[in-house]
Amino acid sequence: MTRLLFRDAMITSESEAQLRDVQEEKGLNFSEVKSENWIDRRTGKAGKGGLRTQERVPEGTTFKFELSVRIFESDDKEHFKKKILEGLQLMQQDYLGSSGSRGYGKIKFLDLTFDGQPFPL
Repeated sequence: MTRLLFRDAMITSESEAQLRDVQEEKGLNFSEVKSENWIDRRTGKAGKGGLRTQERVPEGTTFKFELSVRIFESDDKEHFKKKILEGLQLMQQDYLGSSGSRGYGKIKFLDLTFDGQPFPL
């Protein structure tokens, strides 16, 4: 039976307002496009057709994240809390999406709660 329900992570109103300001001032969208070349490691030169672009969320953008846990009468609530904690810590140590070796997709969870109580990582 499904125990964890991951909701969509929606942009916070503060980040949305900041990105709208940048959009109006500079004509930029809510994401940034980064162009880069890949390098042939054997020759140290740019590879043929190596220009590529990636779209990413600007650093510092915040999202509201919600994870619901179904705990039944016979369940060990502390066991589930421990496993969720481990999973969220691993997510912070890794990255979401692609190009994590370039620093993309790094996340940090802030102000987490479990049953309304602080849930520090």
